[in-house]
Amino acid sequence: MDYETELDIDSRAHAVVDNAINMLVACGMTLDRRETKEATLSGPGLRSTNQNPILGVTSLRLIERDHPNSRIIIHADLGGVRWLGKFMIRLPLLMTLGFLALYAAFEFAGPQLGLPVVPPIARWTTLGAIVFSAMPWFFIRPSAIRKLTQRTEQAIENLIRSADRQASCEPPEPVTVD
Repeated sequence: MDYETELDIDSRAHAVVDNAINMLVACGMTLDRRETKEATLSGPGLRSTNQNPILGVTSLRLIERDHPNSRIIIHADLGGVRWLGKFMIRLPLLMTLGFLALYAAFEFAGPQLGLPVVPPIARWTTLGAIVFSAMPWFFIRPSAIRKLTQRTEQAIENLIRSADRQASCEPPEPVTVD
């Protein structure tokens, strides 16, 4: 999953990228490379929907353009969103397989342990409940991933706009103490 966009800004592009780097480092990303007109950062990735959505970006490249007007070009790899999408498929499948293995162990070892024999209707009901418990995730996952992607993309744009506003503010006058 890749995200690319260009945002027009009001301030100098270099100052905006510097402010964005500071904000992203505060969010847990690391600065990999900083050149004259470009910065590359990497992040730990998204492991929960309760985390900051900017962590859905695992690799971010910010390119400065000052001519004819100031703008920032953003290239982002949404590896954290991709990882969470894979997790949302694997977890229900692994849980289902685990429950089926547990059910099979009780089914085959139960009579040897002195447990009562389960009637056929209860077997099919139990198997159906185990298998169908994973089914909702196949319908929930696409909309959840779409929402996470939108939140991450919006977080990137909001961060750049905030960095732009911060760069356009005048620095405070130094205070001297006599």
